[in-house]
Amino acid sequence: MSVTEVRCPRCSAPLGATAGPSQVCRYCGAALIVEGGAPAKYLDEVHYAVVARIGPSNVQRVTAALEVHAALAAEEAAALARSGACEIDTGTDEPRAREVARALLDAGASAEVSSRVVRVPVAPDVAVLLDGAGSHKLAVIHALRQHVDLGVSEAKRLVESAPCVLVSAISASKGAALLAALQAAGAQARVRALS
Repeated sequence: MSVTEVRCPRCSAPLGATAGPSQVCRYCGAALIVEGGAPAKYLDEVHYAVVARIGPSNVQRVTAALEVHAALAAEEAAALARSGACEIDTGTDEPRAREVARALLDAGASAEVSSRVVRVPVAPDVAVLLDGAGSHKLAVIHALRQHVDLGVSEAKRLVESAPCVLVSAISASKGAALLAALQAAGAQARVRALS
C-alpha cells in the first residue's frame, strides 16, 4: 500500500497537517508554503459500458429494451436508438452491463460490453497521530511500515519524534487499520477527523 504525503522539498522529510498554508519543516527548519491543502488521492475503478449499433428496422424494439433494461426515459431511449450507434455507461456494475447487452442483442442490435479503468478522486477522511511509542519501538516501527510506504530510517525518525502526525490524510478504513496495528504494537495513537 502506498500513501501519498506531502514532503519537504529540501530534505524530503514528511510534513504534518497544518491549519494554515505555511509551516516549518521540523527536520531541516525550512520555511514552506503548502498550496492546495492535502494531496489528492485516487482509486482506480473499472467502469463498464455497452457499445451498441442499431439498424433502422430495430429502432422500436431497441428503444423498448433501453427503457426497461437501461432504465432510461422514453425520449432518451428513442434518441439513442435513432442515433444508430450509442454507448451506455453502467459504472462499476458489470452484471448490469451484460444484462443490457443481452437485451439489446435480443432486440436486434449489435452490442458488446467494454471496460476501462477510471481514476476516481477519493477525499481523505482522517489523520493518524502518534502520541507515544510505548516500550516496543521496533514493533511500532514495523506496524507503521506495514501500512505506510516509508523506509526504516523515516519510520524510526517519526516514531522517535512522538507526539507527531504519522499520516496527514488517509481514508477512514485505512486509518482505522493503521490505528489498530499501532495500538496492538503498544503505541498510544489516535485518529483525527479532517473537516
